[in-house]
Amino acid sequence: MTMDLQPHEAKLIELIRSMPSDAAREVEDFASFKAARTTTWSFDDPTSIAKAIERMENDPEVLREVQAIERDFAPTLNDGLENV
Repeated sequence: MTMDLQPHEAKLIELIRSMPSDAAREVEDFASFKAARTTTWSFDDPTSIAKAIERMENDPEVLREVQAIERDFAPTLNDGLENV
């Protein structure tokens, strides 16, 4: 897949690719965080809600929180109670 990038965009990608993987991941996390926080949505606009949800699915902070919740509630999966 090729993309038409502006020179500053290509320079940014080149810079990120040259970084150690942990540092590049931090940049990606921060960019996802900023993108998620700048999304505007409205209950009256289903498309905007879908975009907000998509951004949340890629937000590292949201993902960490979901993983923590899943970890906390994992023991309840085998507690012998039926799903209600």
